[in-house]
Amino acid sequence: MVTIYNIQDLELFFDSINDFENPVTIQTKKGQYSQDLRNNTTLQEVLISVAGEKGLEQICLNVEGNKDLDKIVTFLLSMNKQGRYS
Repeated sequence: MVTIYNIQDLELFFDSINDFENPVTIQTKKGQYSQDLRNNTTLQEVLISVAGEKGLEQICLNVEGNKDLDKIVTFLLSMNKQGRYS
């Protein structure tokens, strides 16, 4: 499980997630949400709506596979360098 904080550019974040090879699911307090976040426009739009202008404060994701873990780390590092992730 990967916990990510303060995502400001959700569209860019979801573009990155959409390129993952394996399913990406959301972990909630009540358990794992079974729907794959990749290319799931309905779920992504709900998260964008909930986040509003302040961005997404926290999201817990189940990411499988080393390649996808590398992709999420690379995304976070690039956002940090650009000052778009805190």
